[in-house]
Amino acid sequence: MKVRIFIAYALAVILWASAFPGIRVGLEHYSPEHLSLLRLLLGSVGLIIFGFIETIGLPHLKDVPIILLLGFLGFSVYHTALSIGEQTVSAGVASLLVSTTPIFSAILATIFLREKMTQVHFTKNSFHSVSQALYQKC
Repeated sequence: MKVRIFIAYALAVILWASAFPGIRVGLEHYSPEHLSLLRLLLGSVGLIIFGFIETIGLPHLKDVPIILLLGFLGFSVYHTALSIGEQTVSAGVASLLVSTTPIFSAILATIFLREKMTQVHFTKNSFHSVSQALYQKC
């Protein structure tokens, strides 16, 4: 079983890492909006197939508006903005900027949700930032 978990993690890392150069290549043939639509349609088809295989039920009707809003903001806007941004910056810089999301999430949670930033959280975020920056230099 541990081999399957390792393969799943390795596949996730490889696919995530190849997304940024893949976007760059895709932008040679598609507009940012069309590329985002293509990526989201492919992902949707995969999720629909997974949903049928695993027999995942439909959401409650009261949850649909927030699902649509979060889907629009979290996927459509994000992917389109990322594709537009990659027209002017390299794939490595785009990857580095996206990897700062946990840092900004922690800062916003501290400000708006009054969550405490412990020394452990600060150390993890700092290590993550430094490792990402060093990785981009390699």
